Amino acid sequence: MSNRRAFADAVRKAGLAFVRGVALGWDETDLERWRRERYAKLASKPTDVFHMTPVRSSVEAIIPRMSDVLREARWKVFAALDEAAHGNTRFIQQVAREKLIARDETLGWVPVDRRGAVLRGRVLSLFAVDALYRPSDYRTILLACPRCESVVFDLEARRAGQCCGEESIQSGIQEVPPSRMTEPRRETPGKERKH
Repeated sequence: MSNRRAFADAVRKAGLAFVRGVALGWDETDLERWRRERYAKLASKPTDVFHMTPVRSSVEAIIPRMSDVLREARWKVFAALDEAAHGNTRFIQQVAREKLIARDETLGWVPVDRRGAVLRGRVLSLFAVDALYRPSDYRTILLACPRCESVVFDLEARRAGQCCGEESIQSGIQEVPPSRMTEPRRETPGKERKH
């Protein structure tokens, strides 16, 4: 297996670990463990002296609870991946503008661990690198499941239009979506939930 393929597998797994972990109720300790054991090992530190620090989103700036920050980042990542599954990969250009991905002589593309980067951008940088290595996966096997809100890379789930907790194996990477989500589905504004 080439270094680039192994790296692409690692960034995909790290991104999926975040999406699934938050759905299962991660807290600040879990986020720090993910950042240290997954993200920091894959992302390079910027070497430029005058680097841009992306402006924090208003949501992250005003919400004091970490659980809300985690869920908001997850929703934004889920929405971007859902768009990518439908052919719109503009999230790659977005993280590139924020300088959260960079060219690397050995690996091709790498996430960049910029001081002050928003959480959504850090997670999307992992998927952006993966998408640059394997763009066809995002067009053909990526599914942001509309029923259970899992993210999987699985041809059969993509064809079915849902995964809903089914074990998914693709590209030699075993991914098991959570069987139930701990966060509520978002309601359409103006519509009340019936109990």
